Amino acid sequence: MARENQGLQIALIILFMLTIILGVTTYVFCRQYIEADDSGRKLEGQLKDSDVAKQSIQDENNQLKKMILGTADAEEKKLEEITTQYNLDREKFAAGFDDQDKFYRPLVLRLYDTVSKKTGELTDANDALQALRDDYVKWKAEMTGQVTKHDDARLAAEDKLKNAVAAYDAARAQIDAGKEQIQKDAEKAREDAEKRLADLTTEKDNALTKVKTLETRVDQQGKALDDVTRPTMEVPDGKITWVDQRTGTVWIDLGRADALRQQTTFSVYPIDITNLAKGGKKASIEVTRIRGEHLAEARIVEDTVSDPIMIGDKIYTPVWSPGEQVRFALAGLMDIDGDGTSDRQTVQELIEMSGGKVDYWMDEKGNKNGEMTIHTRYLVVDSQALDVGGKSDKATATGADAEAQAKAKAAETQAGKYSSVMDEARGLGLKKITLGELLQQMGWKSPTRLVRYGREANPKDFRPRAPQGGIPVSTGRVTDLFQPRQTPPGKPAQRGGAY
Repeated sequence: MARENQGLQIALIILFMLTIILGVTTYVFCRQYIEADDSGRKLEGQLKDSDVAKQSIQDENNQLKKMILGTADAEEKKLEEITTQYNLDREKFAAGFDDQDKFYRPLVLRLYDTVSKKTGELTDANDALQALRDDYVKWKAEMTGQVTKHDDARLAAEDKLKNAVAAYDAARAQIDAGKEQIQKDAEKAREDAEKRLADLTTEKDNALTKVKTLETRVDQQGKALDDVTRPTMEVPDGKITWVDQRTGTVWIDLGRADALRQQTTFSVYPIDITNLAKGGKKASIEVTRIRGEHLAEARIVEDTVSDPIMIGDKIYTPVWSPGEQVRFALAGLMDIDGDGTSDRQTVQELIEMSGGKVDYWMDEKGNKNGEMTIHTRYLVVDSQALDVGGKSDKATATGADAEAQAKAKAAETQAGKYSSVMDEARGLGLKKITLGELLQQMGWKSPTRLVRYGREANPKDFRPRAPQGGIPVSTGRVTDLFQPRQTPPGKPAQRGGAY
């Protein structure tokens, strides 16, 4: 009995569980059916909306086809046919346009603008053509009058020509009648002209001889005049008024009133010399300070112990003259240190520092700068300017190859340039002085120069030199030339000073 109850309970439990499962399953299936039905209805509504939208798009598409093609059967055309026609229209009507202007709307606007522009141009052209036609009618009327006038003038000119021809024929007959006499007169005139030419040739030769004689006399008189009017080294510029050998300082009798400038260099000559041009200089000085109207201080640049600078020694420089500015002209290679290169700028600076002025200079290549005038006093030349003429002739005679001939031609050209400068200076009465003489008379001392080796070496740098004999030593003997120190003029004595 207990087992039967137990089996019944199990069956009831299984039945209850199946009932519950069936109910749940039925509920789920019913819920899904309702949701599916709602979805179906929604899809059916969307389908109807899609059909309406499709129909609207189709209507718009047909309308665009009609607008694009403009034909009755435009709705039956396919997209491929319309695209083909569109591409053909672009190639035909928009070949030269930009890509953004090749669509129908921009293309129509561009074509409209083009047509409008061309229409305006055509209107302007028609107006211009009408104006030209009016001008042509006016010009034709004027030309008709001018042609009539010119025809009248032509007829009158023909009459004058006939008269002139008749007069010419009469004159020609008269000329032919006297032609023989004219030929005789011409022959006689030719003989007279030949004789006169021979006489003029003789007179020309005599005149040239006289001119050469006069040029020689002018040169001689110019030299004589130069000796009289030009300052020479026979006249000193000033003298030494005080010497301080301990400090290497001297005082001279030139100053502010004489237009003296600092850095002017002078050559020093003995007090007892009578001709500075024939005497040798004993020392060189350079002005360092202007102290008064006729007083200046200078430093000793170069001197000798055996012949020191003394009070009363004479000083001279060709670059400076009291109260005036000496003018110079430079020609040729201004080489002051013997290295073969031009030192023209240094020479010019030396002249300007001493109060002079360079009016004209010609470099080693023959290039000219400035101008020589009657106020220019000296022409400074170098050995090249003096010897280049003879060298050029020799090179021309012996030059065998092209290079030698080229050098000879260049030397000849250079000689011609130097010769023209010499002639110009001679005509202006300039006194010629070499660069060495100028530096020597200025009292300039060359600084330590650069000795080059190799291809650029100068053979003059390696000549044997006499030994110096060591540093000179004083013997202790003092000659009568040394005087006791005195206070320089214009300088008061100070207690505890050197004077």
